[in-house]
Amino acid sequence: MKSISLAFVASLLTFVFTLGAQAQNTLQLQLQHLINGEALELETNHSIFGTNLAIDRLEYYLSDFVITHDGGQTTELTDTYILVNVDDDEPMYSLGDWDINNVEAIDFSVGVDEEHNHLDPATYASGHPLAPQYPSMHWGWASGYRFVALEGLAGSNLNAVFEVHALGDNNFFNQSHELAASAVDGNVTISLHANYENLFIQLNVANGLIEHSTTNEAVTVLENMRDEVFAPGTSAVGLSDLLEAPEWCRAYPNPSSDWMQLIWSNDVMGSTFDITDTQGRVVHSANIQSPMDVLDVQGWAPGIYFIQSPIERVARRLIIQ
Repeated sequence: MKSISLAFVASLLTFVFTLGAQAQNTLQLQLQHLINGEALELETNHSIFGTNLAIDRLEYYLSDFVITHDGGQTTELTDTYILVNVDDDEPMYSLGDWDINNVEAIDFSVGVDEEHNHLDPATYASGHPLAPQYPSMHWGWASGYRFVALEGLAGSNLNAVFEVHALGDNNFFNQSHELAASAVDGNVTISLHANYENLFIQLNVANGLIEHSTTNEAVTVLENMRDEVFAPGTSAVGLSDLLEAPEWCRAYPNPSSDWMQLIWSNDVMGSTFDITDTQGRVVHSANIQSPMDVLDVQGWAPGIYFIQSPIERVARRLIIQ
């Protein structure tokens, strides 16, 4: 009996351990690099607040991540650093594997925390975000890392050079964003829009600007990164793609916290559609009477929902913030 009991306990512990391992999901951050609502292209002329400019280089660090998830729990993503380069073809960044299923908010800072800001970059293995980079993202022992490196040309003929390298422990600002992201096939994807035109709020580069420091325009850039640049996004297509896509149902804005516009194809007119939550429970049902409906989602719990197609076994994902 004792050997059977011990075997049973061992089996139970293995089962519990397996469940715990299966509970982990890969957390990833998707950044949508935008300028004036369109995908950012480097070395391309844009009109920003009345000034012609072209960004040649934009790199910055993200760190100090805290995730609110699964009913208000918080998890600090210790020793997690991202070096964002807007020239990356696929702006998806891994935040590691965690016991997180449904994300409700993300906190982070632009830059490197003071504890790590003054360490020797050579101590990090090649490929680590804090290892030596080219072009360099490390200013020196005393000042630490460049939190943001913003470079380009401005003026009517794009002949004025601007460079803002912003850094400094006192400029390590925290920001927080409420959003909704749930596990799908072992991944939880947090999507943020990065609206880089807002980097230039109160930043005059029309006649050129060189500011490598912890003060003046360098602070302006980091304050704009904190207050103006980032907003909850979605991995769904943009509005222009949405209106052109030959699909049975299109939704905009998505995510939303108050209303969504639903655009229906002719194939589904007169049909009844259901909206379900992630547990498969029907939370809304209605008949399609016109090519365009307004769905009031005020009061809906934040999370992911699905419009079930009345004509085929597919669904459109909706994100409620």
